[in-house]
Amino acid sequence: MHRKNIGGIILGGGYGYITNKEISKLVESVSYTEHKPMIRCVADVFLELGIHTTLVVVNDLYACQIQEALRGYFGHFVLQYKRVGNGGAVKLCFPYILSLDETSQERIETIIILYGDMPLWRPSSINKLLKSHKETGAVISMFSISIERDCPQTVFRYGRILRDSSGNILCIKEPYQLSAEEMRTAKTVNPSAWVFQRDWLDENIRFLEPHYSKDGYPPEFWLPDMVSHAVLQRRRINEVPL
Repeated sequence: MHRKNIGGIILGGGYGYITNKEISKLVESVSYTEHKPMIRCVADVFLELGIHTTLVVVNDLYACQIQEALRGYFGHFVLQYKRVGNGGAVKLCFPYILSLDETSQERIETIIILYGDMPLWRPSSINKLLKSHKETGAVISMFSISIERDCPQTVFRYGRILRDSSGNILCIKEPYQLSAEEMRTAKTVNPSAWVFQRDWLDENIRFLEPHYSKDGYPPEFWLPDMVSHAVLQRRRINEVPL
């Protein structure tokens, strides 16, 4: 099976590790991934869905490790030389998406973005998000998870979805950015699987604002901020509850 007009991006440019800083956590084999490297589990989702036109963002430290882990999967890697955030990583991909259009002889219209350290996505869930995206004509489609019911503690570290009084999505903020009132009222989180209308993302990702930290690293650009841009433009955001 080959899904036409859909391109994928795997964000694997982070510098995280589990026990040894010389080894990317993305290539570690852990029990909950059936002893496969994390990033290979993510790649399997794309392949099971028939999405072969996929870019993998890697950094200069772990690039060779990730390329080896994905040998035989994808041949398109985008090198990220410094920390730029997930939004910055997606920015780096767009020149390569143009070349993929040419080599595959079909124009990519929809882009799905998954994180390399989230190996537990089921193809059926991602397929549901893609199908809903197509049906609604949204510029962004994303999952949401309610934190009012029992859920794993790790879910609480995800970005909180803020809404207006009518329940419409306004933006996504990291937990440490929230005021006490926002923390009290934000009842859903975003688990970071994204589907974008390609042309809209291409036109608007350049407007992401940098986030500065005090750790000495360059500013980062955050992909969830695209939600705020869509809201300001009154474009449709498609929310699929999990």
